[in-house]
Amino acid sequence: MNRRRRAGSAWIASVTGLAIGLGGCGASEPQEFRVGDRIVTVAEADRYHEDHRARLPVGRDALPRAEFIEQLARRLQLVMAAERQGLYLDPLLAARERSEAKYAALRLYGPTVVDTTVLIGMADARERFRRKNEERRARQIVVDDPEEAQLIKQELESGAEFRKLALERSNAKRVKHTHGDLGWSKRGRMVAPVDELIFSLPVGGTFGTAQSEHGHHVIEVIEERFEEPTNADSVYRTLLAEMSGGIVRQREADFLTGILGEVEIVWNERICDRLVETTMSGTREAESMLRHLLPDSAETLLSIDGKALSLGACLTEYATYNPGRRAVMKTPETVKHFFRGMAIEHTLYEKALAQGYGDREEAKSIARMGIEIWLAERAEQLLLAKTQSYSPSEVEIRRYFEENREEFQMSKRIVIGEITARHRLRIAEADSLLGRGAPFKAVAARYSEGYTSRSGGRLGPFERPYRPDRWDQADTLEIGQRTPPFQDEEGWAIVELRKRVPPKELSFEEARRTISHRLIKAKREERKVDVQALLDEWFPVEWLST
Repeated sequence: MNRRRRAGSAWIASVTGLAIGLGGCGASEPQEFRVGDRIVTVAEADRYHEDHRARLPVGRDALPRAEFIEQLARRLQLVMAAERQGLYLDPLLAARERSEAKYAALRLYGPTVVDTTVLIGMADARERFRRKNEERRARQIVVDDPEEAQLIKQELESGAEFRKLALERSNAKRVKHTHGDLGWSKRGRMVAPVDELIFSLPVGGTFGTAQSEHGHHVIEVIEERFEEPTNADSVYRTLLAEMSGGIVRQREADFLTGILGEVEIVWNERICDRLVETTMSGTREAESMLRHLLPDSAETLLSIDGKALSLGACLTEYATYNPGRRAVMKTPETVKHFFRGMAIEHTLYEKALAQGYGDREEAKSIARMGIEIWLAERAEQLLLAKTQSYSPSEVEIRRYFEENREEFQMSKRIVIGEITARHRLRIAEADSLLGRGAPFKAVAARYSEGYTSRSGGRLGPFERPYRPDRWDQADTLEIGQRTPPFQDEEGWAIVELRKRVPPKELSFEEARRTISHRLIKAKREERKVDVQALLDEWFPVEWLST
């Protein structure tokens, strides 16, 4: 055991230490900080920061250097804690090392085989934002005969009144209430031919025709609106990064698909069968599965041109690079589909190794940093482990329910309809339509500018504390009654009372889950370990840079 511990310590020093032990840097080389007996130079800190930038998803901003260096010092404290806790004996560590080495080599090799040059600028980002967020208000006349549609278009161009023609000749529903007005709409909300026409026509006085499954549409765009974001420069820069990243990712996907056609993949059917009916939706699930299947982890899951790839390597690959990807593998074919992408990357990795990318010092440094991140996360989990072990008993849950029964009384709730608008004339027009018998939901969908417009103005059921203003306005009404237009802090509004929901007391079974979460949270706070205080005691940080 002592020999294993010494070997493990040596491995930790070589793999996660980044050669930053005592004497690991020249006397004249600027130093950033010391953790325990290890020194990080300014140059090494800069390399860490650059690796941090490279690992971020597209569109995410890197931490400022000063903030990142503080996090780096804590990470290295955790890495040293990992050594103290014996994490180098974790059977997942060797598989993790292989995955990080592969990631590092591919990160250097990828740009040499896929063109990452993207010639787009801020104007393209602004246009993309506008296309996604601009709204247009249009009106239409729908008929069954294409010749009649063309005739109506000619009459409108000659000066005929749109509202009159819509009432007389359109077969669209609710035309008598809306006079063909489609209300405000963003791109993609209408059927495709109508949507395309609405967002291609000039505003006002120009008419176009389109055909859909509903008939032949004669359309005029009445007005449009688009607001620049308040922090436009930041929004457009983020969007530009996302657009550029999407273009590069598509090039990478096309290249990797081509790689798949160059190799022969042979699957281990027994292992594929064992993976059926499993679900993975994150790193913890994958690592838990790997531990469960540890006896089989060394077995081959698939072979690529005769070279074996083990189950353990594949699951660790998933845990490393797909923390948010969900996989439900119901058949052997879905198992193969899930892991086929890893086969492509492995083939690419072989090409990278053949050209020496795995032996580069930069690749080794990137891999070591990845191992450090993993070790730090595992160490912190172990330090907090005792806060995860509590599960409340049935007696505790029931006692809490009896002692706090009043907390599980649901007060009276109401359901309302609302129409909100920034301008008085708009709310007055909506009120006029309601007065002529138009359905509240239809008017809300057309005129309301609030977030409830998508649900026909519906809000609720809710208790009074959620929206006391709306509650007070509606609580005095009878079901189906509405208020006259009124002005509040948000603009103008009309409110209709739709339903009253009587008070309700939750049963023990309905409250059980909420109570269990509360008890677990309280126990975790009670047992909480001050990890940072413990790390500072074990491995104090000394800042050496000015």
